[in-house]
Amino acid sequence: MLDTIEFRGIVSVIKSMPSGMVAFVVSGQGTKVWDPVTKKIVQEFPGDSPVAPVFTQDGKTAVYADDVRVGRINLESGGKQSLYLGIDRITALDLDPSGKVIAVGSVKGTVLLLDA
Repeated sequence: MLDTIEFRGIVSVIKSMPSGMVAFVVSGQGTKVWDPVTKKIVQEFPGDSPVAPVFTQDGKTAVYADDVRVGRINLESGGKQSLYLGIDRITALDLDPSGKVIAVGSVKGTVLLLDA
């Protein structure tokens, strides 16, 4: 075993980032970005959802979902922006390789394409 980090709550999503950091969602606590080198949490943002955050290829921006909302955060400055607020629970999220289009899936079986 290389290392362990523990939280109160269920860890529902784990995702590697282009920068080598690791992002994970903890029930009731949102999304946390962990640096495995320093072994510290370096960023926290909303997104208490079973949907994994997605990251631009340069690793500077994250797109996250929180139930019915999609947001973007600049991981360097911490600046947050709401991109979409809907009425259907979000079940899937992805970002195209260019970083310009966000695909959002819902419980109603729809896929919404948003400008990133």
